[in-house]
Amino acid sequence: MSAPTPRVSIIIPLKSGREIRYPMQPGPGQELLIVVGGNVSYQRNQGAQQARGEVLYFLDDDCQIDAENLELGLRLMDEGHWAAVGGPSLTHPQASYWEHFFGRITTG
Repeated sequence: MSAPTPRVSIIIPLKSGREIRYPMQPGPGQELLIVVGGNVSYQRNQGAQQARGEVLYFLDDDCQIDAENLELGLRLMDEGHWAAVGGPSLTHPQASYWEHFFGRITTG
């Protein structure tokens, strides 16, 4: 008997030799795909090809998400008005200078 098809595929590209900063366990109806390599776009595409879920949820290897983040995104998508949801992306207080620099550029 095969495992039930997950609703959500969580895809995390991980740079070779690096560890996920905030490990997570997938919940019910979720699968976690960690794709190791050196090209984030390629890794995300590989994860999307391997995914079995109807919803693709992309994270970076240093993301720390709020417990309700995924559920809120799914609720918005279930309303039928959205094909994709995202953000905000906030820089962790202990992040490096460059992470803060680029975080500030991307969030205004």
